[in-house]
Amino acid sequence: MIKNEKGVTLVALVIMIIVITILATVATYTGLSTISDMRVTSLKKDLEAVEEAVKTVRSKSLVDSSLKYYTLGDSVNGKDSIMSKVGIKEEDYPYCRYFENKKLKSDLNISDINGDYIVNFETGKVYSVSGAQKDGNTYYSLDQINEKNNSNNIKTNEGYMKDGLVLELDGIYNTKYGYNDKANDWYDLTGRENDAKLTVGTAAWNDKALDLDGESYFTVDSPVNDSLGTVEVCVTVDPDFKPYDTDNWYQCSCIFGRELWNTQKDWGVIIDKNGYFAIGYAHHTISSSKIYALDGKMHTVSYSYSNGLEFYIDGEMITKIEYKPSGESCTEFGIGNNIGENQRSLVQCKINNIRFYNKKLSEEEHKNNFDVDQKRFK
Repeated sequence: MIKNEKGVTLVALVIMIIVITILATVATYTGLSTISDMRVTSLKKDLEAVEEAVKTVRSKSLVDSSLKYYTLGDSVNGKDSIMSKVGIKEEDYPYCRYFENKKLKSDLNISDINGDYIVNFETGKVYSVSGAQKDGNTYYSLDQINEKNNSNNIKTNEGYMKDGLVLELDGIYNTKYGYNDKANDWYDLTGRENDAKLTVGTAAWNDKALDLDGESYFTVDSPVNDSLGTVEVCVTVDPDFKPYDTDNWYQCSCIFGRELWNTQKDWGVIIDKNGYFAIGYAHHTISSSKIYALDGKMHTVSYSYSNGLEFYIDGEMITKIEYKPSGESCTEFGIGNNIGENQRSLVQCKINNIRFYNKKLSEEEHKNNFDVDQKRFK
């Protein structure tokens, strides 16, 4: 074996260099992760301090009516982009005030706080303008930090995956106060106040499900963007239902979806003309499965999208489609229809649960949620 002057083999030298490189890489990654942790921890501490000061101001205002907390700080007028970025809804703007760092001390009597903040004096919640980044996410409020820390691999009370869940409609808990067979709104269990609304026809609730008669449908505002998300639907199609005979997806019987009139930014979970579950997209295109929808059985049908569509049935991926939506954006989804004015897309079925996620679920997560549907609704 070749040796250098000091008797150290070249092989050993190469191995030592590789080990040092690996250790340096790990140390760098660990160091960056530690820095991100420290930034989030520091922001959490600052947010708690500001919220405590706001709590004091709000409690005093209840006693002393001359103390007008809405004059503290500055107006949020003209700061729409910042308000949207940190997650404040437009209807809450009248209750919000903007605090540059120097006004935290002069108006709220707190110091040693970094950055600027927005305060909603109606709710007492505080938002950092700059936020703190970790693992590709930016956190602006205590709710966001606490939700992320508590949600990774955590499940809802029913057992569904919780991380990324931004809308849930459930047939058992269809109102804020539990089950009501007279409900015309379908309560959003995540508490984000994004209830689905009866749009056409009458609402019927039977056997832990919304019972659609083929003449009625609901609509709901989309809580996810057009480039990343997952929608899951637990559904039983009436075996006597006759799907519409067409080769255009927007005219097919639609369990859940959106259609945008000659655009290329639409998709939906449908039943094709032969009675099979399918996914429709790009205005006309249909990708059918081999799973018969009219078998009278309960199925969990879903799609995830991120640089393409992934179509799942009962926890298993059926197909992956290279599809990049383009064109007009849509903010509504139809339940039992594609939300277009095309009455041919109506469907007769029972829907037990609908879930929106603001991320693409993994195959394991799809399988978990399918198993939960089977346990809860069979």
